[in-house]
Amino acid sequence: MAVFNDFEDRLRGRITDPTSVIRDIVCKLLPDVSREKTEHAARIRTGQFETALSNVRPHVLETVAAIRSGGKKLGLVSNADAIEIASWPRSQLAACFNSAVFSCAVGYIKPEREIYLSVLAELGVPAKRCLFVGDGGNDELAGARSAGMDAAITLEFIPEPDSEVIKRRRAQANFEISHISELLT
Repeated sequence: MAVFNDFEDRLRGRITDPTSVIRDIVCKLLPDVSREKTEHAARIRTGQFETALSNVRPHVLETVAAIRSGGKKLGLVSNADAIEIASWPRSQLAACFNSAVFSCAVGYIKPEREIYLSVLAELGVPAKRCLFVGDGGNDELAGARSAGMDAAITLEFIPEPDSEVIKRRRAQANFEISHISELLT
């Protein structure tokens, strides 16, 4: 639970060293963990994100590439810590976006309006011409709407779309898609 409940220093970029990120997580649960084990855990977590960012589902890459090649600007807004973004520059996804705003780089976290305004400023696009797409975690859909964007929830990556939590997220969206490729139609 420490990873999910006590994350603010990591996500706001106050802690950036990979070993310190892991120590921030682990020491809340096991304060006496050795530095060697913490460094090992940091390497494992870094590798997990490297793998995730280098194994993006082909249809996701195809969809975002098609949207961008159609003349649309694409921005990414993500709550992420330093470990989670370390592999971003080498990811196939990085080339698909005109802008990527990570919470640890700007100091704001979703659903704070400022993180959305950051990506809008980088894109040079007014909020009313944007559609924010996400799974609704961190109240991101409500945050996007408060920044003036329309919001779409994608259910593709949600294992239990009929749960009460997801029903609340759905209520925050203007639109709903089942598959990311629906953005092309």
